[in-house]
Amino acid sequence: MDSNKKLLSISIPDSLYQALKNYQQQQQLEEPTSAVIEILTQFFQLGEEI
Repeated sequence: MDSNKKLLSISIPDSLYQALKNYQQQQQLEEPTSAVIEILTQFFQLGEEI
């Protein structure tokens, strides 16, 4: 694992998981992790620095 990356483990409600899976499919992302990273990057307005 890249030492600059942190591991998070979370539990989310089914409705939120389904919304995440829908976003993942719409954005054609392979992994839910990629969807979460993209959503957080946009939310915190971090641009492409990740």
